[in-house]
Amino acid sequence: MVEVEKGGYCLTPASGDAEEDRMSFRFFLDFPKGATRNDVELPAERVFFTSCCWRQDDEQLKEAYRIKGELEDQIAAVTKDYEDVKYQLRSGNPGWIQRCFAFRNLILVKEKRDVLERTLKRHMRKNPLDEKKIVRGPHNLIFAKEGYMTVKRYVRLSLLRQREEYHCIGKFTIKEFVDDINNNNDMVVQAS
Repeated sequence: MVEVEKGGYCLTPASGDAEEDRMSFRFFLDFPKGATRNDVELPAERVFFTSCCWRQDDEQLKEAYRIKGELEDQIAAVTKDYEDVKYQLRSGNPGWIQRCFAFRNLILVKEKRDVLERTLKRHMRKNPLDEKKIVRGPHNLIFAKEGYMTVKRYVRLSLLRQREEYHCIGKFTIKEFVDDINNNNDMVVQAS
């Protein structure tokens, strides 16, 4: 059994897009005697955990899924165009001028697909759309299952100055949120 002292948590707006509903979910726990599991050893100190969460809004999620579907359809169409242009380049015996125009079209279609894929990736990061990577929590929030564990270190800059740094010591996974047995409205997380 690992000895853990009660910690604290906070939800803060994620940096970036002001319209984004994603928030940073941060909490800490104190391990007075450290902890060891398999090949991982936690130091005997305060450990900080960081992940993200979103407000659960059904209408907003429906809209996010719709946008995701549109982006995936556009990517599929552009990918078909890309394959068609590649086929035109390979088939027949076009002259060098036709090959130049086809190659230019190939580059333009590839760039368009890359932009759409980046947009989809950004959209997926902003919205909790992958059910395998989220867990539903209390207070109508959706949490990312994975996060990072860090410890605070002080780096000496000069004789009188030092700076805080957070060093990543591993990842954690939120398995589920459990009911607060003391009924004092605390957030209780089961993680590994």
